[in-house]
Formats: sequence, structure tokens, C-alpha cells
Amino acid sequence: MQPTEPAPRKGRRIRNIVLGITGAFILLVIIANVTTSNSNGGGGSPSSAPQVTTPAASPAPSPTVAARRVLLRMSGSGIQNSAPFLVSSGTLTVRYSYDCSADGGSGNFIADIETGDQSSLDSDDQSVANALGSGGSAVTTVYPQDVGSMYHLAVNSECSWSVVVKQDG
Repeated sequence: MQPTEPAPRKGRRIRNIVLGITGAFILLVIIANVTTSNSNGGGGSPSSAPQVTTPAASPAPSPTVAARRVLLRMSGSGIQNSAPFLVSSGTLTVRYSYDCSADGGSGNFIADIETGDQSSLDSDDQSVANALGSGGSAVTTVYPQDVGSMYHLAVNSECSWSVVVKQDG
């Protein structure tokens, strides 16, 4: 008589599939809650940027419309760094404007989106603008490499300026 292999038990296979799906769902809920709490309350306010506003969470858009969520709205003049904000998608849209008319008619506007420790080899620095002139405005797209990390906006300009950073929601 030859030994026979035991037939796989359907109950265990189904149980393992259900447990795997349930675990994945719970993990997604936890990640969504952490991301939401970090984007609404992460970081302090910068001491040199009195006109920075961080928007509150907005209701979820309909699934057919890709909404862009404002991560940062900042304006000022001179050298300033924003409060940190969480980047949770790989594409950011940045709208900026600058005006040098009060500063002799010409100046520069340099802006970067950076991770916190620029001395680290793992840091990320995405250029937003490097403009020279009397003023202007533009919309640019940047692609942060460290999705899920905290970034800040670094601005260097003698002119007055404003910047809005949005990400696809």
C-alpha cells in the first residue's frame, strides 16, 4: 500500500486569505490616520515667517475629481524657511510670484523644497525657482524623492514674494 499525501485543508487556506486581507486593510487605515495627523499638526511655526498659514484638512473629494491639497501658503521678503510639512505624494505643484519694484527694480528669487538635514547624504533638495529680474510668477512641478518625509520651503530673495505648495490629494 502506497502512502497518500493529505489533501490541503480548505478551511485553513480561506482563513489565511481572510487574515491577510484584514491585516492589509488595518495597515492601510493606520497609515492613513498617521498621515492625516502629521499633515494637520506636524511642526512648529517659523520665527521669521509671520505670514505662513497651514490649511486645515478638507473633506475628501469625489473619486472622479483629482483634488490638490494645499500643503503650504507662505509670503514675505528676505531669507526664510517654512515650518516642516509632510509630502505624501511624488508630485508637488508650486505657484510662486515675486516683485522687486520696491527694491530698486531688479533682484533675485531662489526657492527650494528640502528635507530637514541638508548635510546628510540622504537629503533631498528640489529647486522651485532661480529667477533674476524685476519680478514675475510661474507654476512649476517638483518631484520629491523622499515621499512620506518632512520637507520645508527655503526662500532667498531681497524682493517680496509669495509661494503656494500643493500636492495631488
